[in-house]
Amino acid sequence: EEIQSEVNGYDACLAYLDAQLGQLFQELAARGLDKNTLIILTSDHGEAFGNHDLFGHGNSLYIETLHVPLIVVWPEHVPAGERIAPTVSLHRVPATILDLFGLRDGYSPFPGRSLAALWSSNSRDASGDPALSEVSPGRFKEGPPSYPTTNGGLKSVVTDHWHLIRSESGRTQL
Repeated sequence: EEIQSEVNGYDACLAYLDAQLGQLFQELAARGLDKNTLIILTSDHGEAFGNHDLFGHGNSLYIETLHVPLIVVWPEHVPAGERIAPTVSLHRVPATILDLFGLRDGYSPFPGRSLAALWSSNSRDASGDPALSEVSPGRFKEGPPSYPTTNGGLKSVVTDHWHLIRSESGRTQL
């Protein structure tokens, strides 16, 4: 019952966010700005609702806390409704912005490749990159023994087919 209450609260927050974004998009269209505005929506983390017997975030690097939405909207510049299959990392967003605005010119002060290649059908650069993540024990250093961060920091790499997690304690999960 408590878990369902948490899930319901989370879903209510997402419904509120969805409604607010709907109002933003309507206002942009009403002002004629919808075709001139690049919109990027994402999140810094997901949530665990009992997955791996964990709740919240910041206590592990399991996929439910790493997999976040990344939505790029810019009519006439970015194809609408297309889903990208390869694994990508948020570190590619700044390079993507420069590329979309035509400011890249072979040099970027930001790491990563533009995501634009992933929605361009004629690109040879249309591949994903491993997504690297890490978390320090932080507030969970003295946490419950079931929290992976209780035993030290974690690092992970996610590819299209694999997810490797390594703890400072030496424990490795694939």
